[in-house]
Amino acid sequence: MGLFKRLFGSGRGGDDPEPSAGLPPAEQSKQWFLRGVRMLDVERIDEALRSFDESIRLVPGNVNAWHWKGVTFDVLERPAEALACFDRAIAVRPGEATFHLDRGKSLAKLGRSTEAIASFHQFIRLADSAEHRELIAEAGEYIRELRGAK
Repeated sequence: MGLFKRLFGSGRGGDDPEPSAGLPPAEQSKQWFLRGVRMLDVERIDEALRSFDESIRLVPGNVNAWHWKGVTFDVLERPAEALACFDRAIAVRPGEATFHLDRGKSLAKLGRSTEAIASFHQFIRLADSAEHRELIAEAGEYIRELRGAK
């Protein structure tokens, strides 16, 4: 099952039209964001990034677009750019657990172990133990690996 379908309940991808310019900016931003996730799902990375950029242009505080732009940079193995996006999302919504998890992964890839461990701990503190059980275990593994690498 594709990422978009798992997250949003319907599968669309491929030749996805761009959102209508006639919509209000907030709705356009949402549509560009959803298009970006669909493009990422079908591995059309450049179109995903362009879609997230357009979503952010319309609503600069769109934390979901910032987060998924970071995820896209992570797919491209560009952790510094991913980290910048995760930091922007966290600045607006610091209580969103998954933003801290993804931030920690980027920091770990950049060799910034102490900061990565702090981000993983913050994820664990914020995460819903039932909903994020597997991700909490994953964060614990990252922490153990990073502590062992010091």
